[in-house]
Amino acid sequence: MNGAAPSNGLPVHVQGPLANGQLEPSSGADSPQGPSSGGGSPTDESLPHPGQVYPVTVVAACGCCLLWAVRADSDSDEKRKKIKTRLTEYAANGETSQRLTDFNVGRVCAACGQDGAWRRGRISSPPFAVGESRWSVSVQFVDDGVSEVLPSEGLLQLPEDMLMSVVPAQAIKLWLHGLYPSTEGQHNSEMAMSVLNSMTQGQKCEAEVCHASREGVIYVRLTKDGQSINDALLTTPFVEPYQGRGGSAGSKRQRQPTPVAPGVSRGPPQAIMPGYSAVRMQGPNRPTAGSFHKGIGTDPSGYTVMQLTGSPTEVRLCSITEFAHFSVQIVRPDLQQGLQRLNSDMDALHARTKNASYTPREGDICCARFRADRRFYRARVEHVHADGRVDVTFVDYGNRDSVPVSDLRHMKREFGSLPFQAISCAFAGIVPANPAGVWPPPARDMLQRPGRLVARLVMPPSTPKSPCLVELYDRTPGFNVLLNDEFVLRGHALPADVTAPSPILAAPTTPVSPTNAVPATFPISTTSGNSTARTLRDDRAVQLTAGKVYSVEVVYIHHVGMFYLRFADEGLSQQLNELNNHIHEVCSSPSSYDASFHPSVGELCCARFSDNGRYYRAKVHHLCLGDTKVVVYYVDLGQREVVSYTEVRPMTSSMTQLPFQSIPASFYNLTKGTGQWPEEGKRLLHQLTKGKALRCICHGGQMTYRVELFDDADQKNPLDIRAALQLAGVGRIITTAADAKAAAAAAAAAAATDKRFMVEGLKRAVLPIDGSRVNVVVTDITSPSLFWVTCVDNVGALNNLLQSMATSYPADAEPHRPLAGEVCAARFSGDGAWYRALVTSVADAFIQVTFVDFGNSETTTINALQPLRPEHSVLALQGIRCCLAGVKPLHGAEWDADATGQFRQLTEGVRLTCHSTAQRSGHRFSIHLALASAPTEIIADRLVCSGYASSDAS
Repeated sequence: MNGAAPSNGLPVHVQGPLANGQLEPSSGADSPQGPSSGGGSPTDESLPHPGQVYPVTVVAACGCCLLWAVRADSDSDEKRKKIKTRLTEYAANGETSQRLTDFNVGRVCAACGQDGAWRRGRISSPPFAVGESRWSVSVQFVDDGVSEVLPSEGLLQLPEDMLMSVVPAQAIKLWLHGLYPSTEGQHNSEMAMSVLNSMTQGQKCEAEVCHASREGVIYVRLTKDGQSINDALLTTPFVEPYQGRGGSAGSKRQRQPTPVAPGVSRGPPQAIMPGYSAVRMQGPNRPTAGSFHKGIGTDPSGYTVMQLTGSPTEVRLCSITEFAHFSVQIVRPDLQQGLQRLNSDMDALHARTKNASYTPREGDICCARFRADRRFYRARVEHVHADGRVDVTFVDYGNRDSVPVSDLRHMKREFGSLPFQAISCAFAGIVPANPAGVWPPPARDMLQRPGRLVARLVMPPSTPKSPCLVELYDRTPGFNVLLNDEFVLRGHALPADVTAPSPILAAPTTPVSPTNAVPATFPISTTSGNSTARTLRDDRAVQLTAGKVYSVEVVYIHHVGMFYLRFADEGLSQQLNELNNHIHEVCSSPSSYDASFHPSVGELCCARFSDNGRYYRAKVHHLCLGDTKVVVYYVDLGQREVVSYTEVRPMTSSMTQLPFQSIPASFYNLTKGTGQWPEEGKRLLHQLTKGKALRCICHGGQMTYRVELFDDADQKNPLDIRAALQLAGVGRIITTAADAKAAAAAAAAAAATDKRFMVEGLKRAVLPIDGSRVNVVVTDITSPSLFWVTCVDNVGALNNLLQSMATSYPADAEPHRPLAGEVCAARFSGDGAWYRALVTSVADAFIQVTFVDFGNSETTTINALQPLRPEHSVLALQGIRCCLAGVKPLHGAEWDADATGQFRQLTEGVRLTCHSTAQRSGHRFSIHLALASAPTEIIADRLVCSGYASSDAS
């Protein structure tokens, strides 16, 4: 196989799906052979081994922790020169037929860069108009990692001898091991990349391989002149140690086994029949009854296709296409073996035959030769061009290619016995935040990282060619993330029904009416059809567009580096006032209180604001570890506060029809230098902006918009708010990369002296809620309705953490005065040892803490507290709050002391096995407990049989 590693250099062929160039698919047993959009994966022989060190030259940063590099040796330099020379000759002798005719994302081509040199490239964005009948695309040069925007008419098809399968891509994508972009790095990615470029660009470095995966990721420790780039980058605010799955830094990218996903049944082993499938066909569209039971559908051509169901199903990502779609394959050994065998037999049959009689038609199912590896795969004809080229989709992988008719063959009937494996999908409930409607590179990187994916069908395809809508979960052991929500939280996506863009000013001082962006009159309904938003996550926030100018007012200032804006429009303000009056009237009614309403993170609600006692629209920001409170973000005010569950009400769907009005913002390229933003700066900003309509120029951003603000009261001499702050000594405007590097170093120095870890920024251990079993130990008990457990699999990592903490916090250190919500190191009065603890309340002399890895609480003083060291924040908080499913107190709503004592006797100091239901009681996991040594010994049953509890079928 191509791409084997040279003995003296870093492998140049370790890309995965959608990596640079078209690559040969893997033929490994656990990675089905076949075409993948942009490439497959190498064999183990081509993967670098951990611990090996290679000389590289860094080309450019393409993320906070991501770099393009090339091998620093004469052989690599010579190859790149030969590629340029060959493509220059090819272009000089060019004919019209060599021009590229399709511009799908991922298509490889020959392109002339802005320096006049011809290089191999990969299209990384859909075409966009730059004039009448003129289009441009973004092209990434696969041999040096540089990206440029080029005219589409200047792109050529690659000659056969320059395909990636013949000459592998020379650029290598490196991820700095153990690092991950911080919130600051995600918000200021341009500045972060400029800092990384200043450290590495054009420099010769040593890359020590930590891990290289089949999925195409090389994780390295990079050093220059003996100095660690990884460590140096950690001194900036743009990255943080990766809080890995299972608690170890960098573990996110370790190769994981691929067992059956929790709750997914693969069924009994099935023999692979001569027809390549466990389904014996009675014709192209009739599987034998009961063969698959579920998960099989019919293609418009009459062949069977794999389908997802409403049950969680383990899948493998096989391609990402344009329009934010992607394709997956269901992970099942019989399907993978059948596909490998089918591909092998099909290629052996057609490799040496010529297409003498086949005339393709749109919709045909045929065998097509994939240009990257010259092997045959099953394909559907999408379009036949007049010049003889045919667009096809590979039905087992989901990616597309354009091939000559000579590379097509009739497909024999037995090759149709295996259902088509690629399932076209799109994320349910979200759309890309990118105006072009495609996932940006960071989102694609998240999708393509090694891990274990589980998909659940939300909505089947509406037409034969439309994708199904899914929830996609990352279920790598020790990690449980819904990627649909994660994309929104990271700013890559917006809710699917987000409103139209907010009003834009036609001129800097002339506002335009916003009636085109919101309803002209806001409908307030009190009918029974006005559904309750008990689980609403519809974030209808107004949006800003980079390069546009708006009229705004400042509604809340957290500090100079973080404030909230609202559009300065009288009509919009009137609608918001009417809505707020309606919300307060509805929520103040005693009948609006629902004791069972405990919204989870991201859900919408109405909450009582402490300043005036009125109810406003809010979203749950995070849950307090106590049992009665929640932190909410007021979506129209920009403020956050802790409120009791008794002050939270369900939101109705009519209350969401007006877009959420607060806009999080920070000043573009204004840095605070050392220390924190000064309080006098906040007062000055308030003085400069209070009650004023300001001109706002947006410079982009994801979760927080970067803006410039101007007071145009004196139109001849408008006041630049940012410049006024700098003149007063509050911050400094960054204008160069050197400024950015100096600012990052100063911010890192300040952060090193005052680093606080707030609970909302730390990972928490979770239990799977799909019925899979986990071994646990109970660590603290209040009652059967409130107790804490720790997963047995994580006990070793937790013990290592506690051993490290025991030697890290000196007894004579300065006392630490914490903030409520901060996780710090606390000395437990019971044994004098140091543990991680959450500060739940701060009084004058006494501080209430909860030990987050065990669940017990105590009152302490500042003398027993220390700031948590960064290395002790990496492991997820191990204590998991639970309640026992299937039982309730014998009398009333409270457990008596005898019942709690019996529960303690049955569970303390015993290894247990548990499985959690999909339903949670508040924000506790509702779990079934049994003895690990005797799984039939159900704890709830023993409580009921001994007369300490009654059964609760609900």
